[in-house]
Amino acid sequence: MRTIRSSKRGCGYRSKGGTYLVSEGSPGGILPLWVSTTSPVPCEDRLHRGPVLVNGEAILARRTEEEWFVGSSADHREKLRADEWSLARFGMTTTMRLRIGECADLAGVDKAMEHLLSGVRWSPVHLRDAILNLTKTQVTELPRVAEDFATFVENIQCFEETTKAENLVYAAAAIWRIADKISPSQRTVVIPHLMRILVILGLNKDGLALRKRYLL
Repeated sequence: MRTIRSSKRGCGYRSKGGTYLVSEGSPGGILPLWVSTTSPVPCEDRLHRGPVLVNGEAILARRTEEEWFVGSSADHREKLRADEWSLARFGMTTTMRLRIGECADLAGVDKAMEHLLSGVRWSPVHLRDAILNLTKTQVTELPRVAEDFATFVENIQCFEETTKAENLVYAAAAIWRIADKISPSQRTVVIPHLMRILVILGLNKDGLALRKRYLL
């Protein structure tokens, strides 16, 4: 084993007392030869460009990956989970949901969801016409949009069967996600159709917010 003296770096500082493994010239991530392991510890986590703070004992004890992360790395993962939850229900982060449209200035996600559930409405004839006009733009066939459009349709169908207002809220969330994935060159054609759907769902302020966010 040899000591490596690091030069000035542009990606943070190493923590005093920490252990750092460096594998030179191994793009596949091969560990140094002196590291003794039994069988590999599987890791499904994505690749990270920056440092990740982990609990080595948790890894060696083969605990779940959620138990590996500590400090700011654990906080970051918690935020990612919260953002995923919000994207599924609102089509945007919680911070954005409480800042624009129907839920502007409401106090918290519970109030936001309660407000949306009480505000959505069902107008099947107008909605079917709006969906047909949206599909004519062929944007729903784009790979980056197809999944969210399928989620939108699924929630509309679920509402027809159960009449649960939450399905209309989730359908509106899918519209926001679709809008976010539309390329700038397509917005002038597609965004008006998405606005129309939000208005038909009873979310007039969201329709205006969508226009302001993506067209103005």
